[in-house]
Amino acid sequence: TDMVARLQGLRGDALTQLRRYPEAITALEESARLYEALEQQPGLESTYGLLAEALARTGAHERAVGTLLAQRAVHEALDRERRDESLAR
Repeated sequence: TDMVARLQGLRGDALTQLRRYPEAITALEESARLYEALEQQPGLESTYGLLAEALARTGAHERAVGTLLAQRAVHEALDRERRDESLAR
């Protein structure tokens, strides 16, 4: 559910701040999976950003870059939606 995705994201963020990166990555990956299943792009966008940070801090730079690219794609899709909605008004 949305609440579980949000809580996993918050948990992952907190674990990143505590430098418990493997646990953070697990929580953030779960949050991303849930947001993807729920098709909730705003939550997915922020979760990808947090996940990329945790991955980079573990030295998984290639995965971090891939995650940032996914975040950018979600961001651009959200921008297009907002633009289209404002033009339809």
